[in-house]
Amino acid sequence: MGIRADEKGSCTLNQYGYDDLVMNEDEKMGLTRCGKFLKYSMFLFNAVILIAGCGILGFGVYARTSENRMIQVSSILGTHYYSTLSLVLIIAGGVVIVISFLGCCGAIKEVRCMLGTFFVLLVLLLLSMVVGAIVIYVYRDNIGDVI
Repeated sequence: MGIRADEKGSCTLNQYGYDDLVMNEDEKMGLTRCGKFLKYSMFLFNAVILIAGCGILGFGVYARTSENRMIQVSSILGTHYYSTLSLVLIIAGGVVIVISFLGCCGAIKEVRCMLGTFFVLLVLLLLSMVVGAIVIYVYRDNIGDVI
């Protein structure tokens, strides 16, 4: 709706009784102070997680490509475990980057599709962690024999 000028040049208010020229974007969206706090805190939290995901990915790539570190760590973990560990770090870093990017951009731009995808991926991640914990608990005796 917005402000309209009639024939005499006087301005009227929009359908909600607000002057659109004075309101900023967040007020038009209906965000209160608490809503703004949640929006920016979610953005900040996901930005920190995004940086951490980049660090995990970078460390995984470094561990995979560095010859000196590979010799040192593989003597401790074993060659097979070192290779697996570096791949797990690379995959985990990539997943964290994608999920936190969706949360970051979805929060700051208020895109419902991104926030919905972020939520679904977090729920799937949580469910996979619960299933993994149950599998480890059920096979705890076999795992102890292998290690």
